[in-house]
Amino acid sequence: MKKEYIGMLGGGQLGMMFTEAAHEEDLKVLNWTPYYCKNIWEDNVVSIGLSAGFIEPLESTGLALMIDGLYKLQTKIADGTWNNLDKDLYNLEMQSAFEDCIDFVSMHYSKPYKDSPFWNYVRENYIPSERIKSVENTLSSKLLYTKNRKEHHVFSGANWTTWMIQMGYDVNSDSSYIKEISRKNLLRYHERIEKYRSSWSVDHESDISRVELFYELEK
Repeated sequence: MKKEYIGMLGGGQLGMMFTEAAHEEDLKVLNWTPYYCKNIWEDNVVSIGLSAGFIEPLESTGLALMIDGLYKLQTKIADGTWNNLDKDLYNLEMQSAFEDCIDFVSMHYSKPYKDSPFWNYVRENYIPSERIKSVENTLSSKLLYTKNRKEHHVFSGANWTTWMIQMGYDVNSDSSYIKEISRKNLLRYHERIEKYRSSWSVDHESDISRVELFYELEK
């Protein structure tokens, strides 16, 4: 695992810095058991953030679930009262959100192509969830692309489509499946994203140069 990590760092001053650090001191491996509470709201106590559960850091689901949990709780107690129905509904909604994150993160491991002990183990033991099978079936029959997400889900159809296409899932590109209004909405959405991309995106090369300059100044 350590060799895999070092190999991913690449060249450049920043890569060399991390490579030297990795050789000097063993990488710290954090072990944890992914989990979430089935009853996040228990009596008059509501678990928010890490106390409610943690999947893994790949997609920052911890932050999304914390914000989602706070928002859903606020809607349930906005008038200063709550009852058992509010509590049960909240637990079901958060369970759905956690399961959505589990399926989405799991999908990242569904088509490994690297040849290493870790990825070979994943390839031999991976079992796709019913949700992943459903999205794969949708992609193969029609183009799934929507910026909206289902209620109580964290990731939208656009999130699933973008990642699964990159990972090599089959997508039916037959334009007859896409209605004209969907085509126009997609084009409008793309144009808006491209218009404002420069103002909110981080340029990778510039950011690496900034970090390298910081460490150069520290010397």
